Amino acid sequence: MVLSTRPRAALIVPDELSWTVWGTDPAERGLTPASAPEYARGLLVPEVVPAALAGPLVAALARVPQRPLVIADSGPNVTGSHVAELLGRSAQGSGDHHDSQHDHGDHGEHGHDMMAIVGDPSADGLVMEPVELELGPLSSSLPGGLIASLRLDGDLVVSCELRSTLVTGNGRGAVDPLAPVAWAVAATVATELADGTHPAPATAWRRIAAVELERAVSHLAWLRSVGRLLGWDQLVACAQRTLQPLLEARRDAGLAATPRGPGAGADARDLAVAAKRAGKLTGLLEGSRLAARARGRGRLASGTAPAGPNGRAAGALRDARDDDPFYRALGFEPVGGHEGDVEARVLVRAREAVASVALVTDALARAAAGRGWSEGPGFASPAGAAVEGPRGPVLASSPGAGAAPLVVAPGAAATAAAAAAAATDQEWSVALLTLVSFDLSGWQVPG
Repeated sequence: MVLSTRPRAALIVPDELSWTVWGTDPAERGLTPASAPEYARGLLVPEVVPAALAGPLVAALARVPQRPLVIADSGPNVTGSHVAELLGRSAQGSGDHHDSQHDHGDHGEHGHDMMAIVGDPSADGLVMEPVELELGPLSSSLPGGLIASLRLDGDLVVSCELRSTLVTGNGRGAVDPLAPVAWAVAATVATELADGTHPAPATAWRRIAAVELERAVSHLAWLRSVGRLLGWDQLVACAQRTLQPLLEARRDAGLAATPRGPGAGADARDLAVAAKRAGKLTGLLEGSRLAARARGRGRLASGTAPAGPNGRAAGALRDARDDDPFYRALGFEPVGGHEGDVEARVLVRAREAVASVALVTDALARAAAGRGWSEGPGFASPAGAAVEGPRGPVLASSPGAGAAPLVVAPGAAATAAAAAAAATDQEWSVALLTLVSFDLSGWQVPG
């Protein structure tokens, strides 16, 4: 793989992390996210654009100063518009675009008039006109499909509401595009339990490797986006260098989709390189630079820790892997923190990436050696199947043999509510960093 020495700024729809999880890292195509449409010289987009992103994409393209290099690739199974249609609409309507932001400084009939500002003083003693702000669903900071509606009093966020606008699938059989392996494994295991079948040991170990590799890739791609938000080029480069060998290992081992058989093997050298680089990345984040920006910021309220890595960063060490016999055989221990702030959430994901690379290496070695396990099936739970995905538990149940399983991620709504609460009463830039630190999703999966 050869990376461009001068990456092309591009509109990446829905976002950089999504494409990396799907197996097409934009950096491998010489693309980097544009900070605004005016700077975009390229476009990476699914062939079918989700319906919620069609209008925003046309509006964004109208702000691109010249026709971008278009790279259309297959994306998730969604209802939407073909990218060629949207490009045509953008070309036809480029002269009709109006900026959606309003100038609050010109309120009179003549531009020089001033409007009196009335109301109660803010915390700093000044009377400010409240500002309503909406970010998304295409934003250079938030994940694609996520909309944040905020109310600002001066520079202080006084209210925050989040909603996901992207929808995938239609009921049973739907898969979360940001954790496709975890969802597919959960559905497969639930079906096997209902049918009374059990996979070969090598298949069970490879499923663990696939789930853990997805977690490592997701966390590292997210850390790269955190580096971009912080303007921390060293973090961006370090995360990218760690991703490269993991993406190679995933391709070599055929672990991008649900593994059902032995398949090919990942190059142990790629995993070893990734492990070493992931350790260096964690060391970088444990230094003073992240602490200066993130320590004590965006703390979770007491008793509100959601499931997944955000909860573990606040001391709630719940993890679907805890009682799994295969994970116990690998020596798994959950990674956690105590502060529940932005720094803790970043460090937990970095350390989980390190742990996941080690689990992938061990699981693939056991699969290659044909080592079995007899305590029971992997990923089983009392209700069916339980897989710890990159953002929290994924649960699957089947009503009976031959029936399609129902797969859900029960912690998504609680995580969004916790993020919105943590961002409230924060200065604007801190609130934005707080929202990003929760690694939120813009996707809804119908139940």
